[in-house]
Amino acid sequence: MAKDPAFLFYPGDYIAGTMHLDFTCKGAYVDLLMLQFNRGHMTLDMIHHMLGHNCGQLWGQIQDKFKIETINGTEFYFNERLRLEKQKRQLYVKSRVNNIDGTNQHKKKGKKTRGHMTSHMEDENEDKKLRSKIGDEIEDKRGENQDAIKFTQLLFDLIKERKIDFKTPDLNKWAEIMDRIIRIDHRESETIEAVIRWCQTDDFWQDNILSPAKLRKQFDQLEMKMKKAEYMKLPKHTRANAQVWAEIEQEEQDEKDRLSKEALGVSRNSGS
Repeated sequence: MAKDPAFLFYPGDYIAGTMHLDFTCKGAYVDLLMLQFNRGHMTLDMIHHMLGHNCGQLWGQIQDKFKIETINGTEFYFNERLRLEKQKRQLYVKSRVNNIDGTNQHKKKGKKTRGHMTSHMEDENEDKKLRSKIGDEIEDKRGENQDAIKFTQLLFDLIKERKIDFKTPDLNKWAEIMDRIIRIDHRESETIEAVIRWCQTDDFWQDNILSPAKLRKQFDQLEMKMKKAEYMKLPKHTRANAQVWAEIEQEEQDEKDRLSKEALGVSRNSGS
């Protein structure tokens, strides 16, 4: 037990459960989890001492992660998930000790229980929250899945920085769409990240790209606008940049032609 981490950590559950928090609040949340792991539960004074002078602001953001129980008139706070996992871990360690000492009188049952506990803990160590709804098709593509989660968090964090009252969406759905951008649309990870960061700083697009669905729909246009914005900062008619400008102008013209054809098709269909 002494060689274990500070507390049992399930990355997928943590990412899904803390996406709406900024990094300061996440740090405070982890500190309180470690305090609970060592103490079992916490009084409000213990929480104030742990969080320091920013306690009021931080506690208001993470208080819903903890439940309250009253013992002899004193209120104690605890995270229910951590308490259950700690209890399961203690039972598992106890069963191992009993088997080593030869004190387990029901060895077969003990082995079965131990096997179940080990399997259960390993299963829960997967990124269930954000993987469960993405589908079995990408379960073995963990690198792509992690990128989908990373870009989901990035987009949400950038929006939240500007719009404090932005309502937390269904982040599982967001991750699904991010995965499609990677896997079906074959977008490069570096390009996805660059486009996300750029569109959330552009005066127009930051108010129009508020979900992965909008990002996916406008991706070609966003990438083109991003490239143009980057090269607008360079001398336009230098020999080195002449070809780049020609390519950008051609891409813009192609996009205009495509939109015109789509509009013409809609017009014909509605008139027939």
